[in-house]
Amino acid sequence: MAFDGITTKAVISELQPILIGGKINKIFQPTKHEIILNIYNKANYTLLLSANPDYCRFHITNHTKPNPQNAPNFCMLLRKYLTGGKIIDLSNYDLERTIQIKFECYNELNDLVIRKLFIQIMSRQSNIILTNENNIIIDSLKHFENSLPAHPFEFAKISKKSFLSFECSEDFIQFINSQNLLDTLPNGLIGFSKIFVKSMLEELQIDPLHYSLSDLEKIYHWLHTLLSNLGNQSISIKKYETDYAITLATTNASINNTLDEFYFQKEQQSAFISSRNNLLRIVSRKFKKSIQKTPKYPRKITRM
Repeated sequence: MAFDGITTKAVISELQPILIGGKINKIFQPTKHEIILNIYNKANYTLLLSANPDYCRFHITNHTKPNPQNAPNFCMLLRKYLTGGKIIDLSNYDLERTIQIKFECYNELNDLVIRKLFIQIMSRQSNIILTNENNIIIDSLKHFENSLPAHPFEFAKISKKSFLSFECSEDFIQFINSQNLLDTLPNGLIGFSKIFVKSMLEELQIDPLHYSLSDLEKIYHWLHTLLSNLGNQSISIKKYETDYAITLATTNASINNTLDEFYFQKEQQSAFISSRNNLLRIVSRKFKKSIQKTPKYPRKITRM
């Protein structure tokens, strides 16, 4: 899936005006990979945090999720530390896929404290981590080596370059250095997925191997305009192949709603395929047992 750094930044930019200042009313964990935050800020919002390896993401959802009667341990911990808290910040660094939600909460002594929830969107390494104001981990949804309680939370080391660091198109052109754009952009820049780059090049009608300096200037200005307009209606999501990509286009459709519908359909399709395969396995097993028993029946009839 193309929930890359560009998508992450677009979702955050859209959510900041409606979630900052909101109060956490309810927290529940519908599946082992998902956390739901019910937030009130002049209206009710349902924020989905997913560390699912296949569908890791972060957005507002309009689809109802089951609320298990017995909450898992991490969900109980989040309820203890965050229920009643107020969201005071929602951000990510550069175009990284680690989202930080900062809360003002009251502790057991009724003192006002800061707590943070980090959502890491990293495929199999996706995680949801609760820390105190000093970034010391209280607990996490998944216990990886770098997310154990009582250890400091550390951001993933960045080896790629930031597009935001380019001061002009000449810096961008120098970075490309006549290489294949489908390799250089996603592998060399923070937050750029191959799907996004491929979609952009097709939209701009630029060949990834054969391009001119004016083509590179066009790419730079297109990206600069896109990143400058995150959070307003000049940005939208379009379907691309079997995925999606952020693009420059005026629309009334919310990025969050579009993502919600896209992943809902993906999950429904995945659930159907899983149920179908389970049913086929059961039928196949029963059929094989019946075939093995069939040769015995003529002998039994003869003996009778």
